Amino acid sequence: ALECYERALELAPVDLDTHEKLAQIHQKMGQFSEAEDAFKAVLTAAPDRVHLYHDLGDIYLAWHRWPDALIAYQHVAEHHFEDPALYVGIGHASTALGKHQDGLSAFQRAIELAPENAEAYVGLGNIHTRASRFEEAREMYETAIAHDPTKAAAHAGLGDVHRAQGDLEASIEAYQQASQLDDAFAPAHAGLGQAYAGTGRLFEALAAYQRALDRDPNDARSYLGLGHVYLHQNRTQAAARVFQRAHEIESGWPAPFVGLGHVYREQRRLEEALAAYRQAISLAPQDPTPRIYLGDLYLEHGQVDDAHAAYREALELQSDLALAHYGVGRVFQAQNQPIPAFAAFRRALELDGSL
Repeated sequence: ALECYERALELAPVDLDTHEKLAQIHQKMGQFSEAEDAFKAVLTAAPDRVHLYHDLGDIYLAWHRWPDALIAYQHVAEHHFEDPALYVGIGHASTALGKHQDGLSAFQRAIELAPENAEAYVGLGNIHTRASRFEEAREMYETAIAHDPTKAAAHAGLGDVHRAQGDLEASIEAYQQASQLDDAFAPAHAGLGQAYAGTGRLFEALAAYQRALDRDPNDARSYLGLGHVYLHQNRTQAAARVFQRAHEIESGWPAPFVGLGHVYREQRRLEEALAAYRQAISLAPQDPTPRIYLGDLYLEHGQVDDAHAAYREALELQSDLALAHYGVGRVFQAQNQPIPAFAAFRRALELDGSL
């Protein structure tokens, strides 16, 4: 087909319909640079072909150029194109930029237009996962699978939920299912790497991250996972580089800042560690975990009152966090208050007997 359209252009070089078809063929073949050039050429000659910005948005989404993707999609939306796939694209780009409410609205609009749209439910699941609303995330991923049992991203999303809730074997099974459904889906391999790392299988984790990056060199999650493995190996400079790379790819994601906070903490760079954890909190204000890390850092440096405040804020967000209760116990211990310290430690052990 590609050769046919190229021959057609030789015969009629100004035929915009042929240029458009050629661009779409390049896109389907994964030749995104050629497709981008072709779409832009058509739009230069015919700016009224607004629907082509949707195709450009899809290309930018594949390249992880989130701001460009969002601009392209919004240009289409401004012309009142009511396409569920368009709103899914807006949702993914908005989520990657940390605009979670915009992403939520876009995915919900896609579902209003096409209630069976599995990708929109996956997008909602991803937003809930990032906000630690794991039961809501599970419901969205399971709904996506009900609409499309072959949806690799939905199975990988369930893997994320299992892993976050501590069921690493179930998460490994879900990620393997996702990779079997679509071996080219990088997040399935990245998630498998995270699950392997959680069980101490670091060499298998590194191999899984590499598989993910072979499939998508801009997979932020794999860089994040590599950073945590490097930290475990005391390779702090290497960890900092890959955490920074993860942030460059997904600027609205708090996890790379948590990783950088850990790096700076290991390197005894107090102010930079504090700034990194605070940045993570600003990007995910409803996630209590960065506040626990912040409390630990304050406590390590003798800032007991600040540590207490950080742990309390974490518990206000989620009252059953064992590590936050443990931190409160350490605060009371540092203040020579054995009775409240004992109560806090006891509560932590009730929640997690492994502490």
